[in-house]
Amino acid sequence: MDNVTFETRDLRVRIEDRIARTDRRRLEGEPWKEIDRSELPVTEQWLVSPMRTSPLKIALLEFEHENPGDTTLRVALRG
Repeated sequence: MDNVTFETRDLRVRIEDRIARTDRRRLEGEPWKEIDRSELPVTEQWLVSPMRTSPLKIALLEFEHENPGDTTLRVALRG
């Protein structure tokens, strides 16, 4: 997979070399800070679980909320 980036207002997921890096910024214009790393692909169970315990899951849900109908991040996380 190519390197890809998915961004919301305050979270960003960068997928590079089968690793998803989640970044956060508190205010618009503030530099991004890495807060999590996850190996890919994620499991189908992880994708459908209602648990919101990881920064990556929160970023996925926020991305899909801000971009209704856009499943590109979900597909990318499957590897």
